[in-house]
Amino acid sequence: MKALITALLISSGSTFAAEVPWSPPNPCYRGCTQAQEQLVSEFFAVGKEPQKSPAVYSGVCNHIGQYDPTFDHHAVVLIEEENTQSTFATIFSWFGTGNAFKDWNLAVARREMSPYWREYGKLSFSEQTGRVIVNDDRGLPVYVYWMRQNPVTKELLYITYMGQSNKAFCRLQQHVE
Repeated sequence: MKALITALLISSGSTFAAEVPWSPPNPCYRGCTQAQEQLVSEFFAVGKEPQKSPAVYSGVCNHIGQYDPTFDHHAVVLIEEENTQSTFATIFSWFGTGNAFKDWNLAVARREMSPYWREYGKLSFSEQTGRVIVNDDRGLPVYVYWMRQNPVTKELLYITYMGQSNKAFCRLQQHVE
């Protein structure tokens, strides 16, 4: 009986650990730069669910964790819909000069994105947020991507938790076809 209770406690604990909130919890609890704080404020104040139709976005990301939070990295995001399932794919450019993705259109993004994202980039939506959770082999979240879209500028506001100590804050411009 004692073993059964222990097994139930362990399994309920791992279920709880795998639950991920619909909005990033306390993105600046360890401190953010002014640009990161502004992105977080906009994310919660005006951000809406990102558009589900195919779209490409790229722009600047800043990180907290192993990288200098004031150094501009770049990212590209592709949001697709296949068989009523929205998917998300991304590429980070860590130390390139400028935004290497700024001229990408849907055709280029579809060609360049890894097929990995078709399986692991399942995008789910809540009232205002799109979210992708990438789990490890045990089913625990390793990467969580939250995104909202500014309805006026069409920018994708994108916050990522990577493991326990790294975060990315991205402001991505929508590419027009």
